Amino acid sequence: MTRTEFMDKLERELRSRKVPEPEDILAEYRRHFEYKLADGYSEEETAARLGDPAELAAQFEPGEAQEARGAGSFGRSLLTWTGLVFADIFVLSFFIMFASWVLVVACAALSSGLVGLCLLVPFDMQPYVQLPEMPYQCAVLYALALLALAVLAAAGCGYFARLLAQMWRSYFRFHRNAAAAAAGGPVLPSVPVWPQLGPKRRRRLRRVLIVSLAALVVFAAAAMVTSMLTAGAVEYWHTWDWFV
Repeated sequence: MTRTEFMDKLERELRSRKVPEPEDILAEYRRHFEYKLADGYSEEETAARLGDPAELAAQFEPGEAQEARGAGSFGRSLLTWTGLVFADIFVLSFFIMFASWVLVVACAALSSGLVGLCLLVPFDMQPYVQLPEMPYQCAVLYALALLALAVLAAAGCGYFARLLAQMWRSYFRFHRNAAAAAAGGPVLPSVPVWPQLGPKRRRRLRRVLIVSLAALVVFAAAAMVTSMLTAGAVEYWHTWDWFV
């Protein structure tokens, strides 16, 4: 069964059963097909995994939903909610740590870019910023390396932020489905954990990451070699009294 056939049958079943707000339910299944197609699954595989549209529509029917809720035992709901509460404690801790990591990467991108600009175009920012003294040709190479690091960190921060938001949506859907299944309510299709980027955006992100990483390695190596040759010593930081 193709996506069009599946969605047409599901829509007919929902409308024949007089399910309220069928467009919201159909939108969820359309997004699910888009997610699975982006992951490499075919329309037929996705439709087969979802099951019979008639059975899926039946769980949203008002009368059927009420009977299913009545059939769900209080003990099963209590056990499910107890497990979800304990899971929430660990999952929310993970989300807080991951959000902190995204913030750290964002700060790294901002600070690397600012220091790179200060080295490239010397500013008198005393006493707020104190940069080590070095010949200007070395400062230019270090500045280019730091600007490449800023671009790399900014691209990574953007992806990590998307990943955090997508993981939150995925866990929220799991949480909602687990509670609904315990109560005998309707269950919506799952949401993937990984962010779904289009082919063009995925190629653009990969290109930015590769170019910025290559520029970081090249300019950092060139800056170190130039500093050694200019200072006439391998430990050029001691020659220029950086840590005095």
